[in-house]
Amino acid sequence: MITSHPAPELLLDHVNGQLPPAVALVIDTHLELCWACRAAVAEIEVLGGALLESLSPVAVSQDLLDSTLAKLGTQDAVQLERGALTRRATVAANRAPRTLTPLVGKDYERLTWNRIVEGVEEARVPLTDSTHRVTLLRARRGSRFPFHDHAGNEYLAVLEGGFCCNDRPFVKGDFASCETSESHGLTMDTHDACLCLLVLDGPLLFPAAEDTALNEVFRL
Repeated sequence: MITSHPAPELLLDHVNGQLPPAVALVIDTHLELCWACRAAVAEIEVLGGALLESLSPVAVSQDLLDSTLAKLGTQDAVQLERGALTRRATVAANRAPRTLTPLVGKDYERLTWNRIVEGVEEARVPLTDSTHRVTLLRARRGSRFPFHDHAGNEYLAVLEGGFCCNDRPFVKGDFASCETSESHGLTMDTHDACLCLLVLDGPLLFPAAEDTALNEVFRL
């Protein structure tokens, strides 16, 4: 069961279109897996619409008015899709979420996987966003992702399997985020395998002597 979700303010920024493309991608991926957050986003959109209706009217150009009126006929379709999102089942195992298929293919077949440490591989996701690193991590049961610090923010969505972080389990659909003040390592001991979408806006820093080579790997 999904128990870890984006903070409400992060969902609000997402609805308002204020997130960088890479962060929006990981939020959208979580939304595809999590009906509770899809419902929360729908509520935010409804509240935003009500707020706009309460504002005093201002003059607009005829072109803007015409284009807005032309879109009104799509509102029923939007409401139907919102309802479908709330009821939609989670993504089938071993299939990429629809948010990722334009970038990675249906079965991640477009990606090149590289070994990071024993049992853990990484594949870069070809998203054009020079300010963020977007990558997939997959790991087999019993492997570890080494202890590390953060020189920026980290956002993560679990796509398959799960892991433990500081004795807390994360499973398929869970969302996690870390700021520069946080440090952790990951242990893949709860499922046969684990696959995650990881987005960084700063490097990961590995303090242990045996892991320092990873400092070069996880630069932006």
